[in-house]
Amino acid sequence: MPQGSVDTLSCSRGRLAAEIAELIGDERVDIVVLDDYRLPPPLLYEVYWRGKPLCIIDRGLYLWDKVRALSLYHDYRIAIHPLAVRMVWKLAKRGAVKEGEEAREGY
Repeated sequence: MPQGSVDTLSCSRGRLAAEIAELIGDERVDIVVLDDYRLPPPLLYEVYWRGKPLCIIDRGLYLWDKVRALSLYHDYRIAIHPLAVRMVWKLAKRGAVKEGEEAREGY
């Protein structure tokens, strides 16, 4: 990937989001590329369940990825998130988490 391509893509997404926001009269527009496998499971879940797709080219692939997102999110909720919360609590008890930083146990 050539240097600067990511910046160019980000600017293009920003302009597209601004144009869509103006067209629909709602500033709450964000463009998310769903084929990015680096997206964290909670974000992917939010995109599929709260977002509204602008264009679906392949409905089968869209539905497959939506099911994959749900599966990843449930794995995250069951296994990864509780471990992360316990680690934050242990760090907080040791004084490694500064006052004012958010740390909650459970949901």
